Amino acid sequence: MSYIRDGASHLSIERWLIHTMETNRRVEVITNDFSTMIYTLLNTNRIGILPKHFAEMHVQSQAVKIIKLPFETPKLKESMMWHPTLENDPMHRWLRQRILDSAAKFQ
Repeated sequence: MSYIRDGASHLSIERWLIHTMETNRRVEVITNDFSTMIYTLLNTNRIGILPKHFAEMHVQSQAVKIIKLPFETPKLKESMMWHPTLENDPMHRWLRQRILDSAAKFQ
């Protein structure tokens, strides 16, 4: 599985697997986000590589099973970007701070 952001496929795990594990994946479905990926896995024999916390949130409500990968993977790095005109916007600053506060719980 992979995801698409801004109209471009980002197969960073693909490059990592080829370089580190000397293996390739067979990509059947490319989704826009991890939420959509969950639904493409249901009632199939497909696998998807998802952030652990995200998968744990969905395993209770969906027919998916979490299996630990047989190898270590690089940590997922999340970023925030915004237009410079929003730097001092009070509501935008508030939202960015809520995101940072929420993300700090997972470190």
